[in-house]
Amino acid sequence: MSAAASTTPFAIPVRHDVTFDFGATTAHHCAGNALTSHLWNALSLLAPHTEAFLIRAMKQARESVSDPELRAQVDAFLAQEALHTRHHNRLNTRLGELGYDIDSAGTAIASALRELTDKNDPRSALALVIAGEYVIYAISRAVLEEPALLEGASPEVRRLLEWHALEEMEHQSVACDVYRHLYGEGWSHRVLHVRALVKACRVLALALRRAQAQLLRPEPQIDPRDRRAHSLYILWSPGLVWNVLGKLPRFLAPRFQHWQDPLDRALIAGAEARVYGRG
Repeated sequence: MSAAASTTPFAIPVRHDVTFDFGATTAHHCAGNALTSHLWNALSLLAPHTEAFLIRAMKQARESVSDPELRAQVDAFLAQEALHTRHHNRLNTRLGELGYDIDSAGTAIASALRELTDKNDPRSALALVIAGEYVIYAISRAVLEEPALLEGASPEVRRLLEWHALEEMEHQSVACDVYRHLYGEGWSHRVLHVRALVKACRVLALALRRAQAQLLRPEPQIDPRDRRAHSLYILWSPGLVWNVLGKLPRFLAPRFQHWQDPLDRALIAGAEARVYGRG
């Protein structure tokens, strides 16, 4: 067992003072485009499901963590994830009020995620947490470094997404630290993590696609111009998909480590200032 402590370069904050009001939020909150808006809505519906798995796996791992600093970081991780679920559920409830079948979308997500959540031993579950957290980090980094991704979004939805992104970046290394502390490191562990990443990407993409399809069911015929705009959004400019995929090879590097990019902390600080209306 490794005695490695936390590699997070600061104490992870838990922001109980952040609130969101989606009372005036419309379903088409991203530049009025139903496809783009429901992509982000699907991610919001996905969040409570993935975070429930992350929390269960990390709580189980926490019982074996002997390093006090690392235990404190795990506690902050768990608290942040619980708040993410709470606030995304506020947006999800608003979608239900607007007439969208969020229960069916949730069932579709749960069905897709079953491959990730069923029959995992503690080490494999923690490897999946590491992989899932890196996918979420890649999305978060894309959101914070490419302002055009949220251009035209309603202010409250943008605040939610930026707040979630900055917190995911803050606790980016916690799961890796716990794994190394409990199981060590080396080639066999890296192979497990890479396999988990491939599995997580495949299953999360399926869950997201199913949820978006459910949300689009009650929509009228989508304007071809909106379809073209959405295709450009995800594939070209600002290119959400390629932006995220472009960050995955870093995880595959043999000597991958978190917090190697000094821009991470600058992006976190900038997003925190915007969330609190200071920038």
